[in-house]
Amino acid sequence: MSLFTERRQLLALAATAVGATVVAGCAKPPVETKPLEVEPTSTSEATGRPSANTPAPAPTVAAPPLAEASPVTGDVPLGVLVFNRLAFGPRPTDLEHFAALPGAGPREQLAAWLDEQLDPTLDDAELEGLLAANNLTTLTKTPKQIWEEHVNYDPDNDEAWKIYAQPGSEARLAAYLRVVHSRRQLFEVLVDFWHNHFNVYGPHDQALPYFGLYDRDAIRAHTLGNFGAMLSAVARHPAMLYYLDQYTSQAPRPNENFARELLELHTLGAMNYLGVKDPTTIDGFREGEVGGYVDNDVYEAARAFSGWRVGDNTEGWEGEHVPANGEFYYHAEWHDRFNKIFLGRILAADQADLADGEQVLDLLARHPGTARHIATKLARRLIADDPPEEAVTAGAEAFLAHLDAPDQLAQVVRAIVLTDAFLTSWGGKIKRPLETAFSAVRALDARLERPTDDLTWMLSRMGQPMFEHIAPNGYADVRAAWSSTVSVLTRWQFTAMLAHGWITEWNEKDPDNSRPLFTFDLIGPSPESRTPRALAEAWPTRLLGRPLQDAEVAQDLARFVAGEYYGLDDPILDDEYLLWRLPGMINLVFMSPDFLLR
Repeated sequence: MSLFTERRQLLALAATAVGATVVAGCAKPPVETKPLEVEPTSTSEATGRPSANTPAPAPTVAAPPLAEASPVTGDVPLGVLVFNRLAFGPRPTDLEHFAALPGAGPREQLAAWLDEQLDPTLDDAELEGLLAANNLTTLTKTPKQIWEEHVNYDPDNDEAWKIYAQPGSEARLAAYLRVVHSRRQLFEVLVDFWHNHFNVYGPHDQALPYFGLYDRDAIRAHTLGNFGAMLSAVARHPAMLYYLDQYTSQAPRPNENFARELLELHTLGAMNYLGVKDPTTIDGFREGEVGGYVDNDVYEAARAFSGWRVGDNTEGWEGEHVPANGEFYYHAEWHDRFNKIFLGRILAADQADLADGEQVLDLLARHPGTARHIATKLARRLIADDPPEEAVTAGAEAFLAHLDAPDQLAQVVRAIVLTDAFLTSWGGKIKRPLETAFSAVRALDARLERPTDDLTWMLSRMGQPMFEHIAPNGYADVRAAWSSTVSVLTRWQFTAMLAHGWITEWNEKDPDNSRPLFTFDLIGPSPESRTPRALAEAWPTRLLGRPLQDAEVAQDLARFVAGEYYGLDDPILDDEYLLWRLPGMINLVFMSPDFLLR
C-alpha cells in the first residue's frame, strides 16, 4: 500500500471523527432544552451602543452544538470530569491520584481535591525548575526595573523592540509552561478565566511592556483572593490604564471607555444594565440601594476616575511634579473635583486624592449585582454554557458572605463546584482551541522543555492565541463560538501535528533540523500484546481516562492500526511500524466527541 493510500485512509477516518462530532450536535436532544444564551461578541451588543474601544465583531458562522449534556455515570468517572473541567486535561497519573483521595463519596472526594488545589503552598517544584531553566528574567522584575530596562530604553539600540516586548513575551511563554506542567491546574484555569474577565490585549503597543507585571501583580496575585482587591489592582495597573485609554482622562473631557467596561464587563455586567433613564426614577435610588446601573452612572464613574493615569513624563514636558517611572499616578490637576452621584450615592465635592474612584470601586465590589454577574460567569466556565441556577445562587451567596475575606474568590469557586449541578454536568461544555491543544499535550504526558512563539502562531491559527483577544470582553466561553467546521478543522490539524511530532521550533539557519517543542513516548505506554485490537483499546483509555463509548469506533481504530499488514489479533513487534501508525490513531481519538466534550 502506498503512502498516499495510507494518508487517504487516515483522512477518511478523520472525516468520520469530525463528522461524528457534527452529527452528535445535529441529533435530536432527548429532553427539551433552553435556548443557548451566547455571550455578546462586543460590549455594544449588551447596550445597543458602540463601545469606544471595541472593534466591530466579525461575522460568525452558525454551527450546531455538540452532544447533549449527560449525567456522570460509571462510564465517565468523576476524575475525568474534574480534570477536563477544572484543569487543562488529565495526565495519565492524575486520575490515579484523584482516585486515591480520601472521601466516602463523590462530593467528599471532590472536596479533598479542591483542598489540595486551592492550597497556595502546594509543591510545584517541577514547574519552578522549568521556569528557572528557561531564564525568563522579567518575571521577577520590579515595576521600576521594567520601566528603566524595557520601557525607557535606548531607541538607537538595534534590539529596541525586542527589549520593549520582552516582558509580555515572557509572560506568555511562562503561561505555556504553567498550563502544561503546573500541579496547580485549577489555579491556572482560574488565571485564564480572570485574564478574559479583565481582558487586556497583550500586544497593545503601550500595554505590552507592562503585561508581565499585569499578569503577575493584578491577576495571579489575586486569583484566589479578594475581588475588591483584584478590582483595585486592575483599575490602577498601567496595562489596563493604557488599554482602555484611561491614562488620558481629565476633567474637561473624562474618558468613558474604562468606566463603561468597568460596569458592563468587570462588575455589574450587562444583566444589571437598566438602560437610558433618569437615575432618580430607579427603585432604591433615594435609599442608595439601586439594583442596577444606567448610562448616567457610567458618566459619573468616568468623572470619578479622571486624573487616574500613568507616570510617563518621559520627556519632562509636563514639569517636574509629574513622575517618569511607569507606575500608577494620580494627577490631581486633571481630576473633576465636583460632587457626583453614583448608584444612588453622593460622592462629595473636593474629597481626598483618589477617594472618588475608590468609592466607586468599593460600591461595585460589594454590590449584589456584581456577585451574581461573577457567579454566573464562573458557573458558565466551570459547569455549562447555560449556567445552572443552583450553582449561580451558591456562588453569589458565597461572594456576599465573604466580602472582606482574603480568600473570597476561592470560597466562591468552592461553592460553585460542590453543587449537584457540577457533579452531573458531563458534556455541558466543549473544549475551546486552547483547552483542546493543551489537554492533548497533557494526555500524551508530553513535556514542554522550552516554549517558543511557534506555539503562539499555531494557537493563532486556531483562533485563540493566549492573551491576544482584541476586544475588552475576552474570548467567548460558549460552544457556539467554537464549533464551526473551520474551528474543528484547525484543532484537528494541531493534534495531528502534535501526535506526529511535527510541532517544532523554527530554526532559521537550518530549517530541516528544527527541534520538536513537545517530547513524549509512544512505545513505552503500549500494551504488552501489541495487537491492533489491544492498542485500539489501551490508547483511547489512556488518552480519555475511560474506554471509548462506541465499540464500533474501537473496531475501526483497530483496523486502521492493522492496515493491510496485520490481523486484528496479530502481535505487532516492530517499533518502527508503531511509530508510523499510532500517531494517526491517536489523532482520531483526539478528534472524537469523547475527547472534545468536557
